[in-house]
Amino acid sequence: MSPPRAPVGSAARRLVAGLAALASVVPLLVKVGGDEPTVWIPAVFLLVAAVVVHVPRLGLQLLARAGWWSNLALGMILTLMGSDGELRSGASLAVGCGVALLVAGPGLAAASERDGFAPAQSRTALLVLMVLALADAQTFALFGAIEDHPAGFVLLALAAAYVGGFVGLVRLAAWGPVVTTATSVVALVVFGLRLVRVDKDFVPVIVALASLQILAGGTVLLAAVRGRPLLPPLPARLRGRAGVAVIALLLALAFLRLAGVIPRL
Repeated sequence: MSPPRAPVGSAARRLVAGLAALASVVPLLVKVGGDEPTVWIPAVFLLVAAVVVHVPRLGLQLLARAGWWSNLALGMILTLMGSDGELRSGASLAVGCGVALLVAGPGLAAASERDGFAPAQSRTALLVLMVLALADAQTFALFGAIEDHPAGFVLLALAAAYVGGFVGLVRLAAWGPVVTTATSVVALVVFGLRLVRVDKDFVPVIVALASLQILAGGTVLLAAVRGRPLLPPLPARLRGRAGVAVIALLLALAFLRLAGVIPRL
């Protein structure tokens, strides 16, 4: 008899999460979709997320959440750094994707169990690294589509490298975290030091994303070298609350910007 399949959250919650994120991108598409075809890239990712979140496989659950996290970040960028015309569209995107992440529920643990994803250590760090790899792949692909050569080519190549690293992470291959971390180091050096010129508004975003990847990847790699985690694992309840706290903080910043309490960055 085959073992029972672990649930990944109710179908109703997954449906609401996918629709909330999809609806949130509509104002952005209405406003600039005809003039800036690149804004359809996040819309496509959100459409894919709304579909694959119903499939109880780890890779697809990670893909859905990565799409929501990356578009939450994009919405925050538009809200905090965009023009007055982009403010409401960005806030809509941030709120919708934040709601999607909160409503979808804890599907990663169940999907991990179903697919037999049981690394000897650093399980949480690996899952975070996978989500970051896919989220950064979307963000870098979006920036690469906007930028001209050579910056656009470099960004698209980095996006492809993140996807490759994600494949290695899912397979629990030793080269997976090496690829994602090395890709982030390259991005940090190339764009942080302005060896390749991009839009100045992209630089802090690239630096922040690459730094997060290096932090997460470094944690996994150091744990592998030491043979044990750097820190004791947090209880599942605290891990869930940490994610909720991050989303709540970001949405609070979006509402403060909408209310005019904080200025444009």
